[in-house]
Amino acid sequence: RSNMLSSRLFWKLLLACAGLNLVAAVVFGVILSNWQEAQILGQMNLRLRDAAVLVRSDLGDLIDRGASEELQKRVRDLSEETAIRFTLLNVEGDVIADSERESLADVTKLDNHRHRPEVVQALTHGEGATQRTSVSLNVPYCYFALRADHGETPVGVVRTALTAASVQAEATGMRRLIWTLVAAIIACVLALSYWI
Repeated sequence: RSNMLSSRLFWKLLLACAGLNLVAAVVFGVILSNWQEAQILGQMNLRLRDAAVLVRSDLGDLIDRGASEELQKRVRDLSEETAIRFTLLNVEGDVIADSERESLADVTKLDNHRHRPEVVQALTHGEGATQRTSVSLNVPYCYFALRADHGETPVGVVRTALTAASVQAEATGMRRLIWTLVAAIIACVLALSYWI
């Protein structure tokens, strides 16, 4: 065995095998990490969509009536329970309730949202999603918007949002786990390559 360990051929083969295994493990880690991040974003979009659908069905009549203290309170309560930001708009794009605002008076100070990308998509196609920095809060958000109709007539938009930081934190935690597993696999492969 001592002759084998001092053989240049042995070390060349070991390094070649270890190098190939290292490359394979890194490629596997990159693919798995990217796939997992896409899964997290997909789950987040589904969560935002489901929340918008529920709010539309629960508050659809109130959206049709316009801004009110009752609507603002309900939106704030829902946000506290779900950790999702809710913004309700009339069909003209005026904000009629926003869970990030304390009162209806604060809501009325917000800019018109009609030209926000997700709102344009929702009014045109029924729903829309985008990732961008909030103009009102200057914080990166992931948005989902859903048109609210009364019969066949659009009456407004329900928009849901999560901060991009919360989504990124989840993705970072998963990425750390994946790369820890990749490092463990590499260590095992190197050990096995040496002993086999």
